[in-house]
Amino acid sequence: LEDISGEDMGFNPDAGWDLKDRAIRKWKAWWDGLPVSGTRPPLEGRPYQEGSDPVADRRIAFIVDMLGQMQFLYHEQARATLARMGAPALPLLRAGVESARRSGNATTRAGIAHVLAHIDHANSRELLVDLLKDQHPTVRSRAAESLGQLGGAAAIQALSGALDDVDPAVRLAAVSSLGRVGGDDAIVSIRGFDGSADAALASAK
Repeated sequence: LEDISGEDMGFNPDAGWDLKDRAIRKWKAWWDGLPVSGTRPPLEGRPYQEGSDPVADRRIAFIVDMLGQMQFLYHEQARATLARMGAPALPLLRAGVESARRSGNATTRAGIAHVLAHIDHANSRELLVDLLKDQHPTVRSRAAESLGQLGGAAAIQALSGALDDVDPAVRLAAVSSLGRVGGDDAIVSIRGFDGSADAALASAK
């Protein structure tokens, strides 16, 4: 607001709540005093599309990168923001996966898989199926969990294939997610799965 208005209401994030509240009320009064032209901004009422604004694209990409932060608060804020964005975030999440693969950042890829569980879209499932083949088992486990939350025929097919994963944690996530999705096809896959070699897998089955 300071950048676009040239105003400064004295907001300081390190001040106490009373001082911050005063500054917020000043900004609200400034906003209420703006003349209304009746002209709609070009993107009003439409979801954001990648490429509409280079600055916005960079900011969203930065939030995607924050999913690789080891500080929990930043990670959670980024995840919540991208989940609220929904489908418009998907192209930038896909780019984030590719960037994280090049840099070897499995934390970012796992964070993206977690976000995708909250975006019910065919492209989310497609990206999760891709992440289910990731080289890192934590990423594959997270992708399996997210597919279980989204459900659908594509999820059942991908999760059924993950029952043969070399990592027991991925197999555990896959069988649990199939149970979460439910339905005849999921039950067939679960019944055909041999989890007897591991107590946790046998229990999940």
